[in-house]
Amino acid sequence: MNLQIPLPTGFDFQECVNAHGWKSLAPFTWDADLKILSRVEQFAGQAPKLVRMSSSGSALIVEIDGTVPEVAARRLVERMLQLDIAMGDFHDYCKETDKLKHVPNSCQGRMLRSPTLYEDVLKVISTTNTTWAQTKAMVSRLVDNFGLPLLSDPSLRTFPTPEQLASVSFDDFAAKARMGYRSASVHKTATDIAEGRLDLESWSDPSIPSDDLYKRLLSLPGIGPYAASCLLIYLGRYHRVNVDSWARTLVGKEMGRKVTDKEVHEFFEPYGKWRALVYHFYPWRKDDDA
Repeated sequence: MNLQIPLPTGFDFQECVNAHGWKSLAPFTWDADLKILSRVEQFAGQAPKLVRMSSSGSALIVEIDGTVPEVAARRLVERMLQLDIAMGDFHDYCKETDKLKHVPNSCQGRMLRSPTLYEDVLKVISTTNTTWAQTKAMVSRLVDNFGLPLLSDPSLRTFPTPEQLASVSFDDFAAKARMGYRSASVHKTATDIAEGRLDLESWSDPSIPSDDLYKRLLSLPGIGPYAASCLLIYLGRYHRVNVDSWARTLVGKEMGRKVTDKEVHEFFEPYGKWRALVYHFYPWRKDDDA
């Protein structure tokens, strides 16, 4: 199955994929030479299929091994590449703002997401209080131990569904996932979804006020202010900066001294509702800058 999806103005496939680290987390694979993003995905009632995405410049090229419902395929890639989120207002703001004029010229602003908020939540939990190498290892273990294999290449697997994780006892899950204290949060989130106590995907509704959505995210096990702010960005809400040690490092270089979380928030306060996007696409001072 081959689809060509027209791309919105101000969108660049490579900029979106490279905007942050999700391209490096299973089941995503990114071929930097061929500029192809791939992952194994299970569509309702079908065996897992390999999905490949690339860009012709004006259109997104989607190749899927086998036939799947076109509506489902479009919905999948639109969420992953944030094609459902308009960037025009942000780009207009950047055109009139010092230090941000490069953003619209480079078609920046969108970030690669998972196909579901559920997967994004579990991946964000995997980034907390750890190194990036350990995050990649934890997510790979989730996929390798609990995902479904691609029939033509069993080394490639889907991201496990809530039902697949909930079907495993917590002790077995924790032993295989090896996520430390995060195992309890991940297993509970999956189990709550599988057993109908949590409808996480309904939280993507854009009519939910941003502050209410932030409170809902904080109510999830393993999600604190940093993680909730990350998830807000993936949901198209940019009023909170996801402050962590890296944010303090970047702002500290700009200010020439160590800074606190409060000072990081104050640094971005002038950027109003765009502050989180500004943080991710700011022209940060490099070590060799004068």
